[in-house]
Amino acid sequence: MDNKTINKTIIENIKKEYDEIFYKLIRLDRSRVLYIFLESYNDLIKRLKIDQRPYQEILIDEYKEIFLRVINFEAYDNFRITLYQFEELLLSLDKENSISVGLLDTIFILIEKSGKYVITNKTSNVAISYIAFVDSLMKKMHCIYKDGMWKQRILDVIFSISVEAIELKNNEIIRNCSNTIGWISKEALDRGDYSIFCYSLDIATILYKLVSDFGFEDDVLIFIGTLFIIIGAYACSRKKSPELNYIEKKINEFENKQFLVKSKNIRYYQARYWDDTFEGNAEKFINDFYERIQK
Repeated sequence: MDNKTINKTIIENIKKEYDEIFYKLIRLDRSRVLYIFLESYNDLIKRLKIDQRPYQEILIDEYKEIFLRVINFEAYDNFRITLYQFEELLLSLDKENSISVGLLDTIFILIEKSGKYVITNKTSNVAISYIAFVDSLMKKMHCIYKDGMWKQRILDVIFSISVEAIELKNNEIIRNCSNTIGWISKEALDRGDYSIFCYSLDIATILYKLVSDFGFEDDVLIFIGTLFIIIGAYACSRKKSPELNYIEKKINEFENKQFLVKSKNIRYYQARYWDDTFEGNAEKFINDFYERIQK
């Protein structure tokens, strides 16, 4: 592909040709060949120059169709390959500082739309893999890590998947989303990112309320409650007063706080598993935080 003679028509034709190839490979379940062609497709995208970003957007949009197809054909290996190649593309563009605000917005729209596809798969593995992928972007992509707005959009994608899972009564995905949100809030606390810390607890609170309103079994609500117990205990161990005050504020919004005693007991009796996080004293800080919210 000669960058000097390239235009929108050429780019759209390239996308159409690859689209036909991808469709056939996915339909025939040719995983190894799909990997090679995705790699080739990524190379085309990366070769485009800064002033050709609109063309990058056109080509990157093809991943939306690929995700939809691998999910519809229930080809988990193809899904994992697509996820891997898409992440490799994004990390490469990020490393070269080749992602503009407009391009990143296009990428997020694609991620958000694909997030709606993954929840429709019959198995939870697809959605759980996708949640891990989305979470990893916050850690690995500099253009996302440095900007609170994009980190919020990462949390929005995870939350959106959790809401879809509530509607479908998928406990496993709800738990996975809750767990991921909890770790994001812990990491935000570690780096002093108060805005993301609060935002993660905001959506965790909404998740707790929705699960309660939809009449899920107690164990799902108790599991989400452990997020608040552990993060609260961790904030106690780090003497983070603003964060502690915010956690208490969110807990006070619960209409059924009685489940938190069970959340606390589960983590208390598992305290030895948390000692590495709490400098060998998880029991103490779990108790300290629980006593604090009972006052």
